[in-house]
Amino acid sequence: MSPSAVSRTQTKNEKHCTLLVVHAHPDDECSGTGGVLIKSAAAGHTTVLINCTNGEMGEAKDPRYPLKPRENPEDRKKLVELRRREQAEAIKILNITHSYNLGYRDSGMDGWDQNQEPDAFMNVDLDEVAGRIAGIIRKHRPDVVVTYNENGGYGHPDHIMTHQATMAALKAAEDPAYETHDGMEPWRVRKLYYTAWARSEMIRLWKMLKLLGRKTPLDNPDTDLSRIGTPDDDITTRIDIRRFLHRKRKALYAYRSQMGVWGIKTSWWWVMGLAGRWFFRYESFVCTRTDVEIQKPETSFFTDL
Repeated sequence: MSPSAVSRTQTKNEKHCTLLVVHAHPDDECSGTGGVLIKSAAAGHTTVLINCTNGEMGEAKDPRYPLKPRENPEDRKKLVELRRREQAEAIKILNITHSYNLGYRDSGMDGWDQNQEPDAFMNVDLDEVAGRIAGIIRKHRPDVVVTYNENGGYGHPDHIMTHQATMAALKAAEDPAYETHDGMEPWRVRKLYYTAWARSEMIRLWKMLKLLGRKTPLDNPDTDLSRIGTPDDDITTRIDIRRFLHRKRKALYAYRSQMGVWGIKTSWWWVMGLAGRWFFRYESFVCTRTDVEIQKPETSFFTDL
């Protein structure tokens, strides 16, 4: 992108910044932050992705690759290689500047037998993971970091571990007494965000899916809507991604082993194709730490940085 193009897409209150997103599995970068990654790159900002695990315990929906990773260790290895190829394709679509795969083993969902395996990501040494992330923070000196909240968004053990490691890494990266193997200078990230999905938007989508005859948590009378998503009042930042939604969807569908050949069996992304401009207009976040005053609701991470 030429300097003139960058100046046209950045707002008058934005300078060049670096955005770092820290995720647990391949494809997480697309679903929660795909739009802001594309939009940030289009505005001339640097984007950095850290992916913590290989994602080998995920689903395999592509009929061309009938893998059963929970049952067959060899299938796990095959899925790792497949997900790496898919992520490489997604990274190109998202126009990510720098990417890192830490290569830890997927722990599986909460309560699975794989949670007990010592090399599962949820069981590895927290200081080791934090140290690796801190080194990347010091290397790229991001202005903004995005990751999950304390519950990992929805309780997945790898998402929770990603949150804990990122928090520890942020503290280490800015500590002058903390030494990394390459001797890079300390760096303090100016703004920290958690991914979020507004409760009202989630319920609105479920209602529409229900009208279309698809199963949703609304079919369960025990579903507690007060615990669904993020309360709207807690959301500080809504970034309009409608202009880039088609590319976000394309990046998601790069994960054919996860989405199926066309994603048709996955209600969320099926709706994204048909009515995404109404139901997936924004990517929402909670700003949990900032060194600059923000005006809520924010429409950009980078204003006044």
